[in-house]
Amino acid sequence: MMAPPRRLLCQLFCASVFLASVALLSRYSVHGLAIRSIHSTQRRKTTEQLVYMAEKRYGETIAMRHELAQQRGLYKSVMPNISTISQLFPPTFSCPYPPALVGASWICGLGRLAETEQCSVYSIAPMNDTFATRMAKAVPTCSTTAYTPGPEGFGSGRVYMTTSVRGYARGRGWVGLGPVTPTASENPRLVQQRRDVGYDALRDPHNYTYTLGRLLGSDRHSRVTNVLRIDLPFSEMTRALASLPVPLLSKEDDAPWVLPVEQLVLVLRLGQGEAEVPEGFPSFCDWWESLERVGLRPFAVGVREDNMLEYSFFNIRALHSFAHSS
Repeated sequence: MMAPPRRLLCQLFCASVFLASVALLSRYSVHGLAIRSIHSTQRRKTTEQLVYMAEKRYGETIAMRHELAQQRGLYKSVMPNISTISQLFPPTFSCPYPPALVGASWICGLGRLAETEQCSVYSIAPMNDTFATRMAKAVPTCSTTAYTPGPEGFGSGRVYMTTSVRGYARGRGWVGLGPVTPTASENPRLVQQRRDVGYDALRDPHNYTYTLGRLLGSDRHSRVTNVLRIDLPFSEMTRALASLPVPLLSKEDDAPWVLPVEQLVLVLRLGQGEAEVPEGFPSFCDWWESLERVGLRPFAVGVREDNMLEYSFFNIRALHSFAHSS
């Protein structure tokens, strides 16, 4: 029998080598993609992991704060200026979502709020404040409500309320919590006036009272507010926060408590001459640490031209609600 030509044998050999190489490279490529996929998954940390790492770093900030305050003798001094305050209480907590600037306020995860069902934003500030309007434009899917306390300050009298749902204004005007009488006190509610009234006319004998929890609607539902911003004199701001169903001013362990707010923005009016400023650094530090005990962590701060500090806090205890809101 005649042997196959040498050229044919060479062709068969080259073809077999080529097919084996292709199979080997294909297997290596699939394996390489699998390895890269595993490494990529390991690099992408969950929101809980990001918050855990940020919390560890924030613990170091607290230790340095007390050390610095001891060195400067602040625990026996008057209230320091805003420069010292921003150094002692730096926003070293890392927001687990991309922060965005809305006006002068930093918001964590503005894009996620746009995807959130029943997103809610509240502002308690002077009537000329524009935060609620800016948030309504930035996140049209959120319902925004702005309150302005009357001349009696927060908690008493009427408040001016404006509301917007999905970018459309729903109403505005002075509202008051139903007069506290033996018959109405069992079921108090916000009562809309038939027409706006003058600022001076708001001083009336009716016993209108309200709390921050009632303004946020926490007495009617258990849903957590996405963003709350407060721009009030310091004494009124502390009064408002203390009216929430969380003992913010308590020095006891508040572990079981969850503040019904995912993000809190506070405007601190700490300029000289402000009668509402705490008497000294120790009282301010106690108040700040009461916020930390319920899970609030500062992730941004802005120094405003009007000698005010605007801090943005992320509530680590409301993380479950925030992470599953979209």
